[in-house]
Amino acid sequence: MRDGAGFDVVEPGEPIGELDPPQALGNRLTTMKGRVALDWERVYGAKMYQVYMSTSNDPFKWELVAVTTKSRLNVDSLQPGTFYWFSVSAVGTAGTSSKSDPAQAMAA
Repeated sequence: MRDGAGFDVVEPGEPIGELDPPQALGNRLTTMKGRVALDWERVYGAKMYQVYMSTSNDPFKWELVAVTTKSRLNVDSLQPGTFYWFSVSAVGTAGTSSKSDPAQAMAA
């Protein structure tokens, strides 16, 4: 279908619905002191990601540490040599996914 100016009209997108939680949450090697470099697989339909951190795994005490549009994040100002747990949720037009499986990482 074309509009009055002769351009194709793009059909509006359909809502995707509930998003799956991000998968393959892991950390990349970094030499920056006090940093954990995280990455995960992108989720189709996600507009942004919420990144959570916990200093305990029994029980997890999740704290929102960042919101990003990318599928990677550097978390800085951490205690070097300390283990932290991270989890990520995807945010789309239909809401927020459940959290990813937690991943443990040590701050450089």
